[in-house]
Amino acid sequence: MRLCPLAGGAELKYTLRASPAKLEMLAEGGSVEFCIDEPEIMRVRANGVGLRVFSRMGMMDTVCARADGSMELLIGGAGGKLLFFPIEGSVRFNQWWRMFDWASDDVTADFHPGEDGKLEIAIHEYIAGGQPLERYRPFDDCVGEAGDDYLRWRGLYGGPTGDEALFDAAAYLTWIGRLKPRKCSTTSKLRGNMIYGSRRGSDLVSVFEQTFHALAFDGADAKLELLKNTLRLADVNGALPAYTTDAQSQFGYSTAPAYVVALGETDGTELVAALEKNAEWWLRWRDRDGVGVPAYAYPKEAGIDCGAGVGVGDAGPTPDLLSYLFLLFSALAEATGDPKWAKAGDGVLKTLLGELDGRGGFTVSGASARGTEFASGLLSHIPLILGDSLPSEVTERLARQIDEGDFWKSEKDLPAVALLVYGLLASHRRETAERVCEWYISHVQSNGFVNNVGDEFASTWAASAYLYIVSALGRGGNA
Repeated sequence: MRLCPLAGGAELKYTLRASPAKLEMLAEGGSVEFCIDEPEIMRVRANGVGLRVFSRMGMMDTVCARADGSMELLIGGAGGKLLFFPIEGSVRFNQWWRMFDWASDDVTADFHPGEDGKLEIAIHEYIAGGQPLERYRPFDDCVGEAGDDYLRWRGLYGGPTGDEALFDAAAYLTWIGRLKPRKCSTTSKLRGNMIYGSRRGSDLVSVFEQTFHALAFDGADAKLELLKNTLRLADVNGALPAYTTDAQSQFGYSTAPAYVVALGETDGTELVAALEKNAEWWLRWRDRDGVGVPAYAYPKEAGIDCGAGVGVGDAGPTPDLLSYLFLLFSALAEATGDPKWAKAGDGVLKTLLGELDGRGGFTVSGASARGTEFASGLLSHIPLILGDSLPSEVTERLARQIDEGDFWKSEKDLPAVALLVYGLLASHRRETAERVCEWYISHVQSNGFVNNVGDEFASTWAASAYLYIVSALGRGGNA
């Protein structure tokens, strides 16, 4: 859609001014303000001007007038209906259905102020035949609530570190990615502070990425809430989905238990039952040989690029998965006192160390000749997250490979380097962590908060990776 201020039947040139609380179109003679009321309602207020809304229409798209003076717009590409209800003022628009094209003409809707010069509009999203509210709260209350909510959310990351503009931009991205469940949804999957991948129209939440969002939070309570909301997505067997929407989780394949890296700073007592259930699932459903060493069934379960050419059923017990599982089993051994978890942790650690190759890096059993792709890649250096549980000589070699190489400077899945920073700090290699931090900050300054170089849309994963990295190292911007 295209929106613009309107006066005397003519479109007006305008400039934009934005804050977390509202967006403004500033034109000669007036302005148009936009803010969010409820999660499914956008509010619009015009001062001194009207508003024009233009929308191209495709097959089966249509528009109709309702008896209450509102306009209902059905656009298949937008995923449902939009209801434009003039709280004050009125709307005029064309509504011509082309029978042989099965579509309406492109729609131009002009919203005009009432006799008192006031124009306010409520835009209901996905209303699908519902009704406008009997009474709308004041526009300024919506703006104030949004501003206060942003400041509260921003506070979850502690004080700005270094470059305040980048900090604010990253916090804003995760804030708008945390879409509150809709009031009209009776089966909402999402809770509290779970965060969508982006606000580009996709409604997918990546379960793997919630790890980075939890790491970025400054307080243990926020981390614990997110981990709790993530683990409650598990199915009856304990499998976590790779993705979920607010309505339905997707269990085509699972996702790595990377969330364990965020457990250390929380009191995970109330999570023990959920952790045990997920751990049991890995041992029951992903231990193909029955020897206590689970492996991915699909490369995508790693959450990040698993190496070119590694196919379904060929991922093997990768170093990253073995590392996550060791931390998971160790946490359960400490929390429950059950020796089976200590034994399971010893087993995966022994297997992990058995994967060391002649160059001091990790390879992957079961990936045959393709194992070398892991030996020089990011996945083979994630064992650094084990910190002091990894032999010092192994830690030294892995850190040296990061210092001397640039394999981790990928153009794909860039935010994953936050796991390297976490691992290097856990392994007391701060200088190397600083080098990775400088590279990632430089990338953000050049490319923005994106997952892959060249992406057009900002990513909440990239934003949280930035917030974690600069906080963990007390760095930011060019500091």
